Amino acid sequence: MKTKILIVGVNWLGDSIMSMPAIEVLKKENPDFEIAIAAKEKLVDLWKLFPCCAEVLAIEEGGGGTLETSKAIRAHSFDRAYVFPNSFRSALLPFMASVPRRIGMAGHARKAMLNEVTLPLSEDAGMRHQAWEYADILGVKPDAFPFLPALTIPDQAREKADALLRGQKGMRLALIPGAAFGDAKRWPAEHFCEVGARAARELGVSVIVLGAPSEAAICRQIADEIGPSAISVAGKTDLAAMAALLQRCEAAVSNDCGGMHVAAAMGVKIVAVFGVTDPEKTGPLGEGHRIVRATGCEGARDISREARKVARERLASIDPERVFNELQSIILHLDGKA
Repeated sequence: MKTKILIVGVNWLGDSIMSMPAIEVLKKENPDFEIAIAAKEKLVDLWKLFPCCAEVLAIEEGGGGTLETSKAIRAHSFDRAYVFPNSFRSALLPFMASVPRRIGMAGHARKAMLNEVTLPLSEDAGMRHQAWEYADILGVKPDAFPFLPALTIPDQAREKADALLRGQKGMRLALIPGAAFGDAKRWPAEHFCEVGARAARELGVSVIVLGAPSEAAICRQIADEIGPSAISVAGKTDLAAMAALLQRCEAAVSNDCGGMHVAAAMGVKIVAVFGVTDPEKTGPLGEGHRIVRATGCEGARDISREARKVARERLASIDPERVFNELQSIILHLDGKA
């Protein structure tokens, strides 16, 4: 008999990718588990690419959405719920749905809604990456962790990616200049232009600039300034097509953002530009990536409103030469010339 598991997923694209390895371990250790994810509407398409999930439930917005979502959860008769986010509402959903076992970390006045409280043990043992937090909540302690999650890209998304890339030749470099938290996590656009133009000129790569619809203007500007070897696909793809595009790239230059984590999941080697955030906690999964950090940064998980000015200044201080040198090392290694 199947054990029906609900996981209340995290709220951001990158965090979702980082939570997937722990879920894969849970499923591998418990093949009888039938796992469903409750996620915000904007992340539903991502979770549909994750084969460990039997179903994805959309979390509706607002107070009325909380009620409707809890009703949908109740109708599934889950045996157990794991709550990944630390918010009050994320614990309220399975509590209102009367899921018998509700497991998560304490905080935000929600302890009474959980009947099993987990502790963040891994960081104390030197395992600092955020992916370990989800392993702690799920109660799994895997070896060789974290690893790249397995995503299944549908044929339709692959076909769309091929159509968008038609005419591009040689190695492909993805530039991901956006970030959900705004310019406190964004390396300046002119620096992306400089690295992309130099990579096209000196390394012979084709450049694809990716971003959300809200970033279409800046992505198009970057591609235009790089020249005919670059295209912008910002706003032209859904998450599946974005993943398919990244799967066709050999390397990427990216901010600390959700797109960086999607690129890593697709096996892309990344030069990740970090300002005040901590790459040991939120760096890309997998091997072979290069991290370029602003000097004098201890690394923070979150950027407060008061720290945004400093964060922008630290990012702007990162010289494009440093980023290009790391990118060149990756490209030459992939090309067999290093």
